[in-house]
Order: sequence, then C-alpha cells, then structure tokens
Amino acid sequence: MKRWAVTALVVVGCAGGVLWAASRPSTTYQTEPAVRGDVEATVTAIGTLQPRRYLLRVR
Repeated sequence: MKRWAVTALVVVGCAGGVLWAASRPSTTYQTEPAVRGDVEATVTAIGTLQPRRYLLRVR
C-alpha cells in the first residue's frame, strides 16, 4: 500500500509539473545574424573604446 502511495505522489507531481510548464507563456528571442564590422562605427560612446583584455590570434 505504501509503495502505491509513493508512486501516485510521484505521478501526480510529474503531471502537475508538466501542466505548470505548459501553462507558462513561451519565451521568444529576436536574433540577428553575426556580421563583421567596425566596432567604433557601431557603438556610441564618449572617448576611445579600449578592450578589457587582448586576445592573441593564432593562425
């Protein structure tokens, strides 16, 4: 009897979780393709832009 009660609680919990997740509004993301460009022409800033760290380019 105890085994059935635990199994029933697990099933009800899983069903509740599925119903809760299905009732939430879906998240949509607006994406853009990545393109190469001049960072200073794209970013509006006062002064000169400096990177936080420099990366070595390995070929």
